Amino acid sequence: MAEVALLSHVLDRKDYRSVLSSLTGQLEQTVLTDVDLLQGLVQFLVPAPLGYVVDDDFVRILRVLRQRLKDTYKVLGDADYPASNHIYLLSTAISRVVDAMIESNVHGLSRVEDHQPLIDLLDEMKDSRDPFVKFQANYALQALQYVGNDESPLQAVLRFGGGVTKAALGIASVFKFDPDGLCDGLRELSQAAGQAYDVVKAGLEGVQALRAGGEGVMDSVLNGFRSGAKKAWYPALQGASILIREGRLADFERLVYEAPCRGESEFQWGVCQLLGEMAVDPLWFASSLQVFMFLEQMHQSDTVCPSIKDGILEILTIPTGLNFTTRFQAARVLKRVSSRRIEIPSSRPYPLVLRLPIPNEFPLLNKALKVQRLEFSLSQLRSLRLSQHKQTVYIPPHAKISLQDSDEEASPLMDQIEEFLESERQVFLIVGDSGSGKSTFNLHLEHILWKSYKQGDRRIPLYIHLPALQHPGSQLIDGQLLRYNFDSASIQEMKRDRQFIVICDGYDEARLAFNLHSSNSLNRPLSWDTKMIVSCRSTHLGREYHTRFQPQPSSPYEAPLPQLFQEAVVIPFSQEQIKDYVEQFLKTPEVHEQFGRKNMLWNTDEYLEMFKRIPNLIDLVKNPFLLTLALRALPDIAMNGGLGGAGLTARVETEPTIVAEMTRSRLFKSFVNQWLETNKRRLTTSIHSQGNVTTAETANSAASTLQDLIDEGFQEIALDFLQSLAGSIYKHQCGKPVVEYWHRKDLTTWKADFFGPEMDITMLRESSPLTKD
Repeated sequence: MAEVALLSHVLDRKDYRSVLSSLTGQLEQTVLTDVDLLQGLVQFLVPAPLGYVVDDDFVRILRVLRQRLKDTYKVLGDADYPASNHIYLLSTAISRVVDAMIESNVHGLSRVEDHQPLIDLLDEMKDSRDPFVKFQANYALQALQYVGNDESPLQAVLRFGGGVTKAALGIASVFKFDPDGLCDGLRELSQAAGQAYDVVKAGLEGVQALRAGGEGVMDSVLNGFRSGAKKAWYPALQGASILIREGRLADFERLVYEAPCRGESEFQWGVCQLLGEMAVDPLWFASSLQVFMFLEQMHQSDTVCPSIKDGILEILTIPTGLNFTTRFQAARVLKRVSSRRIEIPSSRPYPLVLRLPIPNEFPLLNKALKVQRLEFSLSQLRSLRLSQHKQTVYIPPHAKISLQDSDEEASPLMDQIEEFLESERQVFLIVGDSGSGKSTFNLHLEHILWKSYKQGDRRIPLYIHLPALQHPGSQLIDGQLLRYNFDSASIQEMKRDRQFIVICDGYDEARLAFNLHSSNSLNRPLSWDTKMIVSCRSTHLGREYHTRFQPQPSSPYEAPLPQLFQEAVVIPFSQEQIKDYVEQFLKTPEVHEQFGRKNMLWNTDEYLEMFKRIPNLIDLVKNPFLLTLALRALPDIAMNGGLGGAGLTARVETEPTIVAEMTRSRLFKSFVNQWLETNKRRLTTSIHSQGNVTTAETANSAASTLQDLIDEGFQEIALDFLQSLAGSIYKHQCGKPVVEYWHRKDLTTWKADFFGPEMDITMLRESSPLTKD
């Protein structure tokens, strides 16, 4: 709050008003009065730069202070001295706000809603047994006499009593607060106040009293002047405050001893308060001795009442928390003015603290600078990820709740993810066959989240391709952020204040067999706050796969946490989704460039017709990856097979069997070639990034082997191997092409789990007739 208070004179108007609104909002929301907040708000407001604060700001602040004071005073009442600190603090804050309103010439108070209720409350408090509270109530009451409202007594006088205009103008002239003519102005004010009763009575005689807030204008005016509502000591204190603000201590001393109201107790209390503020203000430390000597003179004066002398003693005890020189000077004066031991019931550092101390450290500024740097880095990451998103064809996938459910029970996967993000669950598992669109969905989800991200948002999306990460088991988030060049300070800042939507793609490709959520201690005290979304091929799951993904308790003796886990199984495309995909595919620029120049650009109906004619193809293209391969391969196959582009439909209708046999064989080869090309790129990316390779030696060996395969013809070698493997399977299975395999039943691979891949290869070569072939 001390840092915020320092900003009042350096912010531009827009930022100043934003901070002021924030401070006022905080005060409105706090249940109990926050002393530091109250002090900071008043210091930020008084004195405000010209034009920065409008009438509504003052009204809003004054209303919340009045209501808080009313509630507090209603509960605590007029306790014995000392009264509640909160009563004292709130009444003092109201006094300062009203002073600022007068200085800013505010006229926006409603007499019914603001002016009169506050006067009634202060009038109840002005007879308090606590002299400090009593002075603040009287001071605020006096200040309110000079704040205009929608039907103030002064306006009524000007409307109904023309004879008082000169006197009113004389009163108003005092509020220019010209220090040089202040004493003369105060005498004029006293005379005007004495004359006003007769003038007002004559001017309003016979006029029907107007009612405003239950009190007539006439009664209000007469009561105000009859009781001498406008006192000279209030503008005198205002002038004294200006003299101190301008450093004119000699003029200040003259005013104290020559003002016509110098004998009034309220004026003496106000002067003591001003001196007390000077005593604890670091800007006046050099003149602190002069301040204390002035207080000593007042204490020894016969014209100062005893209660004020007691107040002077309390003021002299305030500086005990300040520097040594100031404390020493105050102690010496205190010893001279009182030979007896002083027992002060309660010290009041407020309002004697004119301004909050200049902080030795600036944690708020440091945090703001860090946030600025962090938001800049996040903005760069957002721009990077949005620019890297090249997805041109996307059909929202549907998913069912589990592997056991029927496909008819599926719903949009994105809807399930949105529900998950708003729930208390922590891990969402996306299961699907190879090529079912898991990675495409993950990238699309990240893209959507980044597009909706606004500066300062708590949730940050983070897509992680698991095979490319070196230590996913312990540095899942840290490692990915380091790859994006975030420094350690920013990472710790995000770890403390942000939540990450972690989208982990390729659990199966990374060959992981442990629980990422538990191994990284996510969603635990002092760790990352996350929502984890992880995708995995269904073929990589064991029978009890849930333990690999469900959040686990910190102790093995605690019950599992299935309620924090959710899963979805991506289902194949429907006929309608296939059609939508084809239509989007045909609109992509790459397709027009590839097939348009060869005159092989088909329409949607031609593709759908071919899917129906080729046996079993319609079931294959329900897989998004295979659908993409088919869309790219079929025009080439048709052209190379002599079907041509324009005559495709006719040939399909007249020679369906020939077309089906010819295209099925060519389509299979095209599928395999494209599949091998895709996996060659995956292997290259995975090995060169050293994702889960444990040693540099193993990484180099894998990279060298891959390069040898590429040099000798990766696709030819792989195709030859696959054909040999397919033949061996067919022979070994006696013509049945389906292999039932469970690694726990195979001694060779079961031992390989314990002895490593080298042992696995040797034993397979020596003992397995299947892989030997």
